[in-house]
Amino acid sequence: MAQTRSEIRPDGVAFLIMDQPGRPVNTLAAELLDDIDQRLGELAADGRVLAIVLASAKASSFVAGADLKSLRQTKDPAQASAAVRQSGRVLDRLAALAKPVVAAVHGAVLGGGLGLALSCRRIVAAEGPGAAFGLPAVSLGFIPAGGITGRLVARVGLAAALPLLLEGRRLGPAQALELGLIDAVARPEELWESAASLALALAQGRLAPRPRRDQGLDQGLIQAARRQVLARGQENNAAPLAVLEGLELAATHGPQAARHREDELFGQLVASRPAQNLIWHFGALAAQQRLGPGPAARPIIRLGIVGAGPRAAQLAVAGLERWGLAVAAGDEAAAQELRQAVAQAVDKQAARGLVRNAQMHLGRLRAASDLAVLAGCDAVIVTRPSAPARLAQILAACAPGAVLLVCGPLPPADWPQAEAVVGFGLADDFARGPLVELCRGAAAPWALDTAVGLAKALGKAVAPSGPAEAPLVELLRAAQAAAPPADAALVLANLAARWLTAGWIAPAEVELLAVHCLGFAAWRGGPLHVADEMGLARVVARLEALAASHGETFAPAPPLRAMAAEGRAFFA
Repeated sequence: MAQTRSEIRPDGVAFLIMDQPGRPVNTLAAELLDDIDQRLGELAADGRVLAIVLASAKASSFVAGADLKSLRQTKDPAQASAAVRQSGRVLDRLAALAKPVVAAVHGAVLGGGLGLALSCRRIVAAEGPGAAFGLPAVSLGFIPAGGITGRLVARVGLAAALPLLLEGRRLGPAQALELGLIDAVARPEELWESAASLALALAQGRLAPRPRRDQGLDQGLIQAARRQVLARGQENNAAPLAVLEGLELAATHGPQAARHREDELFGQLVASRPAQNLIWHFGALAAQQRLGPGPAARPIIRLGIVGAGPRAAQLAVAGLERWGLAVAAGDEAAAQELRQAVAQAVDKQAARGLVRNAQMHLGRLRAASDLAVLAGCDAVIVTRPSAPARLAQILAACAPGAVLLVCGPLPPADWPQAEAVVGFGLADDFARGPLVELCRGAAAPWALDTAVGLAKALGKAVAPSGPAEAPLVELLRAAQAAAPPADAALVLANLAARWLTAGWIAPAEVELLAVHCLGFAAWRGGPLHVADEMGLARVVARLEALAASHGETFAPAPPLRAMAAEGRAFFA
């Protein structure tokens, strides 16, 4: 099935339009590259064509990146290296085409998508809130290959390329333009026409070639970057060190030697367990991000928060972006401290251009000592464990039909107002965590749907769970704190086995909570991945030994014993 189509205008500009069938976004899969290669050959031979614009028919983005599904299935390093070399050859032919090709990009242009754009003579980007440029390969445990690193360095220079290569840093259109990563920024409705004008100018010889910035790579800069990587003390730093190995080869033996080694390292890394776990996590989080509120969700006009301290302040800063906000901090000193913390955060946002008018933004915040400030709130986040009597007082202060999101134990299922209460499991650093848990407890569908809508409005993916007595992440956090550090993953897997059997949560959601809320290393996969890798029979034996030395709290749960006896695993 065709992955692209072409349209030739009377002025000699051909549009090569990518549109992978049945997919919401384009990914740099082999079939798309093959189709691009074939179509470019046809356009190169067509006498009517003077220049080419490479664009996407997808509404959200140009090319989202590599085909992670196929990378997740990679087992053979040599096969992976061969595949990326073939991709690189297609990009080489694109870059060497006699007729100029201009990339017209929009949305997120990441990984292989950026590599495709870098192979074009020029890049024109659409402005917009979703526009971003980056190479996230190192955050997924592997490295850019197929010549992408060399093209990036040639375009922006080594110093500017290092943060993108080693940290996976993303740039907005203005930053990318300033660095020289892209050549022009256009309004979305003018993107294709702007790219066509630039392509014609190139074809007519009205623009000089872009200067290369990869001459005489600074080995001192590469060595300094290596020292920085090692100084971070990360357990899994193979990918950034591999990037630097390729750059060192480029500096000492030239680009072809570097590229050959990068392709080889790509295969070794992408087939490794850390990379496979990181790729899995990326896909699992993306799946949770697609979960949205159901039809019973109620609108939220005013959000309330009960509590003080850093967590309440972070929630307030996030909430101010969408709603009027009321905070019941407990006493006036705590309320004043919260106002100051929020003001400092908003000032920083304003300095970065994220908030236009800081004073107007802060004018939507009311912080006081008592619950009366919650009048009119449609939803309230309770940041501290609270008894049912206290929850009743909070609900009484709110607008009728309000929902409570509680960071602590939930009231009993037979409590009169239990239908309005949802468990809210958070990362210690709410601002950085991409995920929250919503524990349904005895909540009614309207309350759960409203809570999902609130979480999504705060920019968080949702991990649903329940009906437990508290958010499961709080129970995981307590178990993690009580376990010997070396055995923490097994203790968490043991606890999760009970919940999985009861249908309270899915295995993927356990792993996401462990990584994004408890700080578990994503490259290890999560406690369930660790248990599977060890083998559940060995996990049971270790937990039995732990129970003998530390108490029955650590004894293997019956569901885990049953899984081990049947030779099963958490993930097939």
